[in-house]
Amino acid sequence: MSADPPPPASIRLWLACCRYPAGLLDRRPDDHDGAGYLPGTLGGWLISPSDQSMRRLLELRQRDGLPDLILLVGDQVYIDATAGVFDPALADARYVAPYQQWWQDRTRQAAFGSATLVSVPDDHEFLDDWGPVSPDAQGLDDDGGEASPSHFVNWVLEQGLRHFQSAPLRSQRRAPALLYGPHKVRGQTGRVFLADTRTERTRRCPANVAWATIMSGPQWQAIQDWLQGPAQQGTRFLACGSMVLPRTHRAIGSTPASALHADTWEGYPHSLNTLLAAIHQARPPHLVLLSGDAHLANISRITIRDDSGAAVTVHSIHAPALYAPYPFANAKPADFKLGQHAFEHAGCQYTCDVETWFPLQGNGFVTIEWPIESNGNLPVVVTVAIPGATAQQTPMPDWLASSNALSVSIDTIAPQP
Repeated sequence: MSADPPPPASIRLWLACCRYPAGLLDRRPDDHDGAGYLPGTLGGWLISPSDQSMRRLLELRQRDGLPDLILLVGDQVYIDATAGVFDPALADARYVAPYQQWWQDRTRQAAFGSATLVSVPDDHEFLDDWGPVSPDAQGLDDDGGEASPSHFVNWVLEQGLRHFQSAPLRSQRRAPALLYGPHKVRGQTGRVFLADTRTERTRRCPANVAWATIMSGPQWQAIQDWLQGPAQQGTRFLACGSMVLPRTHRAIGSTPASALHADTWEGYPHSLNTLLAAIHQARPPHLVLLSGDAHLANISRITIRDDSGAAVTVHSIHAPALYAPYPFANAKPADFKLGQHAFEHAGCQYTCDVETWFPLQGNGFVTIEWPIESNGNLPVVVTVAIPGATAQQTPMPDWLASSNALSVSIDTIAPQP
């Protein structure tokens, strides 16, 4: 009798987000009669722009097998795909059809089929930059009636949540009522925490933006408990739809109300500073933040210091969009302000130094692999994949090239037709 093969030495993860639905001009034609179509491939068709990332994922699957986890960090579907021009008004057409299209898509079936897949929501499962409407921001006419802005926004949240929680893409998740919590990967519960940074936001207006929160008290307590977990858990990942850092120029102004321009953590400065302070106090051996939404791949090193000079370093990996065809909706490196972020929390002064690398603009995804037995002492292997990219790659900075925490490479190999 042959011995059982040894267990894998590392955990593999695919990180992806934001696959805009293809239209008439950028969709691969359907092969209705099955001629030339092979299971697990895309047949004989040339790969359309909307299929490039998924085809590359399929090639990785055929080469290396399925990862231990596929993590989708928001905008799995776009219920507002036409930006309100032709978006259906009825709930069934508005919310059911995008999930049906996602589930029936052959490229998704070929690349993701039978995989362990989890997802967190972001704005386009509801509405572009969805957030609760403040009566102060809308004026006195917002009385909560059926014609008021807040009534519509609340209806969007209700419909979006109901369909996201029952969608096939969440079929392998835990109880659908819970959008946050630790997720078990290869029997290890503490490795990945999925956070909901969209549906529990409080209303913002100029008067309260400095104290508005991006999530509820119970979820924040769950994150704190997870951050303070056993140090022997080694490398851990906090995943959410919204980017934590870096901040943008637009949201950094002369008044706190400038934060209203931001839809990410920086739009809720109290929550952002509380998270950074909690990370500093917990001092995790190696924490990696995972996020999506900006349609721009980037990797950051974030060093948090308190007023005594004690420092904690974490890293952030922001996934590119699987498919985001409209340049005006995609972030650019010039949008972000790097350098130092100073803040006060609970009577303590902190400084946060942010160094960010924007490797390449374009559609793609990220693969991550980390050793099971590592206590944070071995690097996490990160590959940023931008299939078919034509722009020149930005050189990797020294702080990342010499990093002991991350080992990063770029994959720009175009999928084969």
